Order: sequence, then C-alpha cells, then structure tokens
Amino acid sequence: MKLETKIETEACRRIYEEYGVESLKLNVMGNTGWPDRMFIIPGGRPVFIEFKVPGAEPRPKQVY
Repeated sequence: MKLETKIETEACRRIYEEYGVESLKLNVMGNTGWPDRMFIIPGGRPVFIEFKVPGAEPRPKQVY
C-alpha cells in the first residue's frame, strides 16, 4: 500500500471514529485535480481534503 493511501485510510478511520463523519472517495474519471475525499460534516457542509505524503506539493489544478 502506498504511503499516501495509508495516510488517507488512517485519517478517514479516525475522522469516522472520533466524529462519526463518513467520507466519499472522489474518483472522477478523466478529470484531474479533484480532491481525494469529501466529508459532509453536521449541517450538510462539505469539507474537501487532498492527501499528500509529507513534503509533496499539490499540482496546480489541485491548488485551484
């Protein structure tokens, strides 16, 4: 398992266990730049997270 995948999996597990918040994996075929996950926090507000390994920078589309 890649390090970024491990980080993402652990973060999702902890967010669910500690806050009861589920996430959706954003896998938009053919469209790059989308964040890795969307979390819907209480009140229906979305939180988007792009996971990176330590020291990695987001691509320009991810920054946008």
